[in-house]
Amino acid sequence: MRRTLNICGYILLSLFTVDGIIAVADWSARVQWVKDMLDHHSSLAGLVRTPIFMFVLLVAGFFLLWSERKLKLPRIKARFMNCQLVPRLRTISANALFDAQQEKPGWDLHKGTWDYFIEILATNESESPTTIEGVKVELRKARKFMGLRLPGWLPRKTVFSCRNLGDFTEHCIHRSSLEFFNDDPEVRLGSLLQEIKGVPLTLGVGHRGWLRFEVPKITQRDLKGSEIDIWLIDALEQEHHVTCKRGAEKNWDKSFKIIESRH
Repeated sequence: MRRTLNICGYILLSLFTVDGIIAVADWSARVQWVKDMLDHHSSLAGLVRTPIFMFVLLVAGFFLLWSERKLKLPRIKARFMNCQLVPRLRTISANALFDAQQEKPGWDLHKGTWDYFIEILATNESESPTTIEGVKVELRKARKFMGLRLPGWLPRKTVFSCRNLGDFTEHCIHRSSLEFFNDDPEVRLGSLLQEIKGVPLTLGVGHRGWLRFEVPKITQRDLKGSEIDIWLIDALEQEHHVTCKRGAEKNWDKSFKIIESRH
């Protein structure tokens, strides 16, 4: 009991330090300044005492609390670095291939399965580390009105089947632009999700890799007239949209092709 009283005494004495006294005096002066200002401005004093002003203060307080919580959450910035469409030749008939080479009428209406390869650079912009646990994707028909692109959140949109695949063993990077099947060495694709699996993304550290999406039973006309949205899902189930700046595709590396592997 005596020890408890001693601890309480030390705590009370610590409140009367020089810094504590200065802080109390500073806040007392501020409160007195506010009171004096309200006494000299009756209209402002009337406004402050209204329920509307109290409601505004309440909303502002909740907004500050929400902002503080939001700032503490992870913020993943991800952007497109490259993109290639690869057909699965075994799903496309020989007639469709010949029609495409000769560009016969309706050549782009043959259905087949395609692989959508997208290279992404992701980094954490906050001081709160997190891991990436999944990917969300939406492939839809692009819509325009009077030449302006309509946003994807508008209703009555046409969505194509598209799913994420983690297997990269069937494809490789081929550097030759003249002949696909020569003796040039093959380079395996680096999976982004495999690289960062279980790895916390920290502030300013970038992670670059590929994502693969399967698009089954789609025509080339629909595929070329579509747009894709990708979100990275973190451990807190937050969705981080992958962005693409207008004109960024001009700087993408086009010195290689992604082909089906021979091995």
